[in-house]
Amino acid sequence: MFCNPRFLFEMAMFSSFLSAAVLLTASVAASPCLAIKEKQKRRRAAFSLMELVVVIGIMLVIAAISIPMFSGLTSSSQFNRAAMEISGLLESARQTAVTQNTYTWLAMGVKTAANGEKILHVAVLSSKDGSDPTPWGSYGTVPSDAIGIVTQTRFFKQVILSDAGTFGTAVVPTLPATPAVTAANSLSQGTASFTITTPQETVTYDRVVQFTASGEARNSANGTQVIEFALQPQRGNSAAGDDKNIAVFRISGITGQCQVYRR
Repeated sequence: MFCNPRFLFEMAMFSSFLSAAVLLTASVAASPCLAIKEKQKRRRAAFSLMELVVVIGIMLVIAAISIPMFSGLTSSSQFNRAAMEISGLLESARQTAVTQNTYTWLAMGVKTAANGEKILHVAVLSSKDGSDPTPWGSYGTVPSDAIGIVTQTRFFKQVILSDAGTFGTAVVPTLPATPAVTAANSLSQGTASFTITTPQETVTYDRVVQFTASGEARNSANGTQVIEFALQPQRGNSAAGDDKNIAVFRISGITGQCQVYRR
């Protein structure tokens, strides 16, 4: 009987069926455990609601601390750019006067917006025929037949312009104590003026330094040994400036060269 081929085949089939049933049973029995383990794995990989709340809270605190810091850095960067540009414009005015054998002017005008924001406008102008058409008077609207604009006008928001002698060595330690300066060493105020009109606005530039063909710098018809003015970033939209960030410009009356002293 045991040698009957059919019997052997049937026994082999039964054995295979039995093995498959055992494997299937084991697989079904293991499935809940695997599901539980997979669920636990997913839980470990994800954040709970409490963890998310804590992380978001920390991020909000960091943002609250960082935003004023970055705002201050941006304001300081803008002021530094303004100081560098104005220093460059002064040298441009001097060089133009010397190379073209003419008179040039660096002129500034201050406007105050409705919200109290100070806006400093700066222009470099030159005589077209080498003469001073209206010595230390009103030059009217420019450009004109007599006066041209050398470079594109600039404007700097939240920058305060101050007169000579506003800051001494106690505030700006690098500032030389001599020569002593007073308000008489400031940019001319009202004695020379230019008006520039654009589609957006009209600006009067009445804070002026003049350069001659020999490179001299003047703030009046008589000239002076040194011309000084200072810049500060405006504190918000208030009238006060930031005393911790100051740029003092000193222009030699003889050579017209400018030195900037910073705090």
